[in-house]
Order: sequence, then C-alpha cells, then structure tokens
Amino acid sequence: MEVDFQMLINITESVDGKLAQVTSSHDQLQQIQAKIRELEQLETAAEERYDRLESRTQIIDSTTAGVDNKFEALRELEASLATIEREMDPLPNQLE
Repeated sequence: MEVDFQMLINITESVDGKLAQVTSSHDQLQQIQAKIRELEQLETAAEERYDRLESRTQIIDSTTAGVDNKFEALRELEASLATIEREMDPLPNQLE
C-alpha cells in the first residue's frame, strides 16, 4: 500500500509538472497572439498610409501635368504676342 501511495504521489507530481508546463506554454502563446494582433494592426495602419500616399502621388502627377500644359500654352501665347508685336511696330509709321 505504501508503494501504491508513493506511485500516486509520483504521478501527482508529474501531473503537476506537466500542468505547470502547459500553463507556461499557454501564457507564452497568449503573448505571441497579442504580438501578432499588434503586428496586424501595424500592417493595417501602414497599408492605409500607403494608400493615402498613393492617392497623393496621383494628385501630384495630375497637377504637374496640368502645370506643364499651362506652361506650354503660356509659352505659345508669348510667342504669338511677340509675333503680333513685330507686325504692329511698322503700323504707326505707315499711318502717317
């Protein structure tokens, strides 16, 4: 009977040890899961920022194209004005 009692104590100690290991593992798993959730949130925030930057890039590209087009139109207008000015210079002498 004493042998059986000693075996029961050994089994109990073994179960207690395994339970402690499982509890420790469970705690570690919870910490890992919390870190994963934190990383997922960071990923979502980074994706949102990237999307906003991508949108801004499209706006900047569109604005740059518009400015380039207007600059070219202004250059053409200046050339036309210079031509008209050259054509108009002799007119006052011709009217006299």
